[in-house]
Amino acid sequence: MFGYVTVVLTDIGDIIAYRDGLHFCQAYDYLVIALGSETKFFDMSDIEKHALTIKSWNDAIVIRNHIIHQLEQAELRAYPKTPALL
Repeated sequence: MFGYVTVVLTDIGDIIAYRDGLHFCQAYDYLVIALGSETKFFDMSDIEKHALTIKSWNDAIVIRNHIIHQLEQAELRAYPKTPALL
């Protein structure tokens, strides 16, 4: 049976999932994000314009690099005047 589930990541190791008007909390050891075959944006142009889709290894690398870049930018903003180490 196929359906739609909305998942919200709360903390590492826990998710809250919503399906058919019900919600439940689920603990996990490993979170697996599976590759899909067709991306549906449901006529949401902003999502389609800004989403990072994952359909190949190259897409996964792009997402990884994007996450690393965002973390580096956050670190620079958090410590803007830290002197360089010699």
